[in-house]
Amino acid sequence: FITQNDGIIKINTTAPKQDITSSRVYQGRLHRIDVEKQLLYAEFPSLQQWMENEMHEEE
Repeated sequence: FITQNDGIIKINTTAPKQDITSSRVYQGRLHRIDVEKQLLYAEFPSLQQWMENEMHEEE
C-alpha cells in the first residue's frame, strides 16, 4: 500500500489487493459495533449475562 524510507513516503502500486474482511481494523470495528448494539438495545438480564460471558472469555 505505502512504504516509508528515510522519512519519504511512496505509494506501492504493486501491492496485492486483499479482502477487507481479512483486515484486523475491520474486524475490530465489527466487534465494536456488536458491543454498541448490545449496550444500546439489550434488556438488562440479557445484558448482564452477555457482560459476564465477555468477562469469562477474556480469562
